[in-house]
Amino acid sequence: MVRLGQVGTGSWGRRIIATLNALDGVRLTRLASRAADAASLVAAECTVSRDWRDLMAAGDLDGVIVATPPASHAGIAGAALDAGLGVLIEKPLTLDPTESGSLLRRAHARAGIAQVDHIHLFQPAYAALKARVRTAGGARLIRSYGGNQGPFRDDTPALWDYGAHDVALAIDLMDATPSGIACRRLDGPRPGAPGSGVFEIVLSFSGRRRAEIVVGNLLPGKARWLDVLQTGGSLRFDDLAEDKLVWRPDGGPATPIPVSSERPLSRCLRRFADALATGAPDVADLALGDRVVRVLAACDARLAKP
Repeated sequence: MVRLGQVGTGSWGRRIIATLNALDGVRLTRLASRAADAASLVAAECTVSRDWRDLMAAGDLDGVIVATPPASHAGIAGAALDAGLGVLIEKPLTLDPTESGSLLRRAHARAGIAQVDHIHLFQPAYAALKARVRTAGGARLIRSYGGNQGPFRDDTPALWDYGAHDVALAIDLMDATPSGIACRRLDGPRPGAPGSGVFEIVLSFSGRRRAEIVVGNLLPGKARWLDVLQTGGSLRFDDLAEDKLVWRPDGGPATPIPVSSERPLSRCLRRFADALATGAPDVADLALGDRVVRVLAACDARLAKP
């Protein structure tokens, strides 16, 4: 039995708890939360405390899930690694490349297990798209579009809230670090919500490859799709469509591609539990998360220029 602790019970943290309850071979042993209803979210045998440091000192855990605002990620995840625990961190990894780089070095030094919940990487439709793209020789042009009307978070600007997903998808699919980064604001900010907006990010990769991304929390409605243009047509992953992966030949009708219906969060948590069970060092996710943080920090710097 893999014994997990979790820090945080926000909206995503509650989804994690509900998903863990349905996974075999995994038990949520400890929870750190200041929410008044925290104890009602977990089984009676799960120990609930208000201080996340209690989890690191307990000595009865295999890993910790960090589902808190991103400004706290580095401190909590670093403490978990120092305590010899594997850690799964909600995206974005951090809001500061100095923190993300330090965390990556710490994980390497401790031969730790550190994964990041870039949830769309665990969508079966994306995994199938990635396999097809790799078989066909890789991606040349990616176009993605994601966001919603809201949410307007005090702790995470829209560029980081939504952009972390699309940048992670682009870097993972291209299997490379961008050689060029451009970013501009298309809309916003909304009065009273300084971190809001719609943003265009263009990432250049070696070999004249590109990713063109539009994300934000001032879109007309919820959207999450990614196109990969290939010779003769394109593949589309649309997380909100009934057919989540389709092939669109040039000049012809779209053809759905069957994919698994397993939920991405279940796949993410199962992979974390499996890594803890084997104990082999695993920092590939953390390295990707660090690259995502560096891209978004560069976008912030470009937006700040007059």
